[in-house]
Amino acid sequence: MGLWTIGELARQAGLRPSTLRYYDSLSLLSPLKREAGQRRYDASALDRLKLIRTSQQAGFTLKEIRSVLADSGDPHKAWQALVPKKLLEVQATIDAAQASAALLQAGMDCECKELQDCELVN
Repeated sequence: MGLWTIGELARQAGLRPSTLRYYDSLSLLSPLKREAGQRRYDASALDRLKLIRTSQQAGFTLKEIRSVLADSGDPHKAWQALVPKKLLEVQATIDAAQASAALLQAGMDCECKELQDCELVN
């Protein structure tokens, strides 16, 4: 398999070329080489993009993803080291959303005639 241009890699990954340029500017993705001023990528770049996408879906920030990808020793081990902290953050977000949903449901069920009489507000 040959090298892909940024447009070809973007099509393969289902992303826009501007996204790949942005990732390049953040040191998340680097071209293998340049030919006539054009970035060229191999198949490993597609694997890297899959890891970035999966990490984003798991709630990792681009900064966190960059730290994982920068670990040349074992990126998988670096990713796993961040998982417990991220899991706690995600659970806190879920808990806050559930509390908001409960408050909204109580508001829908409220039969108070006046705001000052409502237990939700007071």
